[in-house]
Amino acid sequence: MKRSGQNLFIIFMMVLAFGIVNVNHTISVDAATPSISLGFVPFDTEVDPDQPIVYMTELNSKTLYAANYETGVVKKLTLPYLAERMTLYKGKLYVTQHKTPHYTYNNGPYDGAIAEVNTSDFTLADTFDVEADPYDLAVDKDGILYITPGSGQFQLIAIYDLKDKKPVQDVKNREYRYLSNIYYSESASNMYIIANKVSPISIEGLGVEKGDITTVKDSQLTDSHTLKENATISPNGLNLYNNSGTVFKLSKDEKDNLVFDFQLNHPFNDFSFSSKDRLMFGANVDGGIDVYKDGENTYLYTIQPELNVQKIFYNNDLVALTKDKDDKYSLTKIEGYKKDHFEFMKAKYEFKQYSKYVPKELAEGTRNVEYKSNLILYFNQNIQLVDASKITVKGPKGNLPIKIEVTDGLLKLIPEDPFTKSSKYTLNVGAGAVKGYDGTILDKSSSIHFTTLVPAITHFDAYVSKGDDLLSYVFDAWAFGENPQYEFTLVSEDNSKKVVQPFSSKNRFVWFPEKNGHYTMLVSAKSKGSDVIYTRELTTDVNDTDKPKVAWSLSKETLTNQPVTIKLSASDDSGIYKIKMPVGEVENESQIDYKVTKNGIYSFIVEDQFGNASTQEVKVTNIDTTKPQLLLSQNTTKPTNKDITITVQASDNVAVKSIQLPNGQEVNQSNITFEASKSGSYIFVVTDTAGNQVTKSITINNIFKGKPTLTTVNAIDDTHIEMKGKATPNTTIYAKKDNEVIGSGNVSLKGEFSFKISKQKAGTKINVYVKDPLNNISKPKMMTVLDKTAPVKPKINTVKASSTVVTGKAEKRAKIYIYNGKNLVKKGAVNSKGIVRITIPKQKKNSNLTIYAVDQAKNKSKATYVKVK
Repeated sequence: MKRSGQNLFIIFMMVLAFGIVNVNHTISVDAATPSISLGFVPFDTEVDPDQPIVYMTELNSKTLYAANYETGVVKKLTLPYLAERMTLYKGKLYVTQHKTPHYTYNNGPYDGAIAEVNTSDFTLADTFDVEADPYDLAVDKDGILYITPGSGQFQLIAIYDLKDKKPVQDVKNREYRYLSNIYYSESASNMYIIANKVSPISIEGLGVEKGDITTVKDSQLTDSHTLKENATISPNGLNLYNNSGTVFKLSKDEKDNLVFDFQLNHPFNDFSFSSKDRLMFGANVDGGIDVYKDGENTYLYTIQPELNVQKIFYNNDLVALTKDKDDKYSLTKIEGYKKDHFEFMKAKYEFKQYSKYVPKELAEGTRNVEYKSNLILYFNQNIQLVDASKITVKGPKGNLPIKIEVTDGLLKLIPEDPFTKSSKYTLNVGAGAVKGYDGTILDKSSSIHFTTLVPAITHFDAYVSKGDDLLSYVFDAWAFGENPQYEFTLVSEDNSKKVVQPFSSKNRFVWFPEKNGHYTMLVSAKSKGSDVIYTRELTTDVNDTDKPKVAWSLSKETLTNQPVTIKLSASDDSGIYKIKMPVGEVENESQIDYKVTKNGIYSFIVEDQFGNASTQEVKVTNIDTTKPQLLLSQNTTKPTNKDITITVQASDNVAVKSIQLPNGQEVNQSNITFEASKSGSYIFVVTDTAGNQVTKSITINNIFKGKPTLTTVNAIDDTHIEMKGKATPNTTIYAKKDNEVIGSGNVSLKGEFSFKISKQKAGTKINVYVKDPLNNISKPKMMTVLDKTAPVKPKINTVKASSTVVTGKAEKRAKIYIYNGKNLVKKGAVNSKGIVRITIPKQKKNSNLTIYAVDQAKNKSKATYVKVK
């Protein structure tokens, strides 16, 4: 990407939620979104100087993208060939078109092209061929196009006039290194080429005039400065900022052209400028955006240190192209580019390695810091030291004497003596120790705890021997040093590795192989806290062919009607891997309990860790779940007044153990008789030798001794049509009225009866008795029919407000109740003729009286409602 002094510092503020569409289709997205995922990796970018559009190419793609960062509309244009790099000139976008890949040893002839795209409507205006493999390109003020070679090591720069798209002939030209970047400064009238494929990287300035290369000026700094392949020319065209941090002056005057100006304190990914604020923004390779005074080596402050910024753009707002940890690119608007709150950001330690200082992060808890290290403290502003006593490095001997150097936003702490080995230190940056570029005092203290390098072990040996128990191997290690730690890693024949014991103080590991083979044990040792590790390789061959041993027993040996558990125990020198059950299940144990519910032969397969297997068959014959048989019979079923003999006969497929009689007695025989002295149910239980049981009962209902008994007769009233009660079982119940049988029924074996009768009037006398099959009759019971019928509601004559007597008709001898609301007005009796005459106090007109009758059996009639006239 080239940014010259032709106002090409206008850059996108906000872009796309990246919906990419064909050129004849557009979509709108929220251009105010502060961070937008791009969905692809931008390769080269150019910004339109006349409209808010940024153009982007994607490596190995023919697609050119145009994003309007004000409207959020994104277009794409498919070019004839692969698009790589581009430049803008007078409303046209010129894009390299690659017909062949770049190749070092391709020395021509070449066949490439340049696409010309209208920026006004984002359409392809033309594609013209060039006799070159184009890599990078730039246009001078006269419309002459300069193209650096993409192949062939050293080749001529291709020069074309954009007026006729023809090569410029008969001009001074120059061979140049392939894959070089080219930049143009109108102010200096120079093309600047960075040669990437040489070491060290160099920059040359080419004075150009209508295609002629008039002068060649080398940067002359390649020996003392390590340059990078990308650079940015300031908006005024008077400075070239190389991404290494080296800044050159540019000028038409050859002696002042490409002269070292100043060196920034670290490398950058990209630069951008705000002319109105006279600020330069640098995308720090360590994260964030550093802000400098434009054209000066004056660092001011850092913003957004957490962002990994690849490119930055400025146009009233600052916009950053960022990359996250998953290498996904986003366009992020920086909300304000003024200084953040002044603070201490981070620290590093640096130590000399092969005559060069190597920096490493110094964070909370960092270990193994080199003894001869300097500490570098980073702040987010240019700083001045205020109080050196507030910056301390405290170790086991107290505060370490240090020398402090201040450079821009850095403090370098140089210890006067090396750190003590294997020791804990605390770096403390106290509040008030420094102040920022604008005089703001550091208002917060920060501390970092770290540990210096632990000395490595000085001697290490390891041995392997055969173990005593089972098939095992013992690995022993000995190391001399500071708190030695040991790790054991097993390497199998397939080279797979498994850490079987992480680093610890245990120097012995007992290994139980799981299968035969050739093994290597990597035994490692180090000092605790050290990163220096020493390793020994110990090999051994494992070969085990012995089958496992199996023993078994049953949970019960005698006859049983319950499941039997087979207890299986296996042993082997290498350990048991699995036991396969008769039904296919697998247990990874050496002892199992297997429950069976029926007799049979059960087969088990026992396998050790090395695949050796033994088969064990177990025969179970003592499970009996067949229940015994039981027959019961009685000597007669005819009615009798004598005892009944019950004959009990039991049998079993194996043997009868016992019979339990109804009286609880248990006899150890299979046949017996039992005398029943009265009717009822008699229960017998037979048990076989395995514990199986059968229970049976026999009901005796034909024994009748003495007179039967009428136990209870339920009360009966004038609404009933059924009589119920209890009496001697298996008898007949009778009900008589005036010596006439009005109903009868049978008493059940449970001694209960229920039979139908017609409704009887209240007060009727009913004689009830039972008779057994031997014609014995019980003592009778006399039952009186109860009155449960409510009287009819009273008929009441008119009641006036002047009335003092209530008259009417109701059930004879009933009582009459008169209520006014909830208040009892009066109660009285009905005479023997059914006449109602009750004296009452006068009642108010329109009051409501409730009147009902209650007979002598306390039955209550429905109410009669009377309204006082």
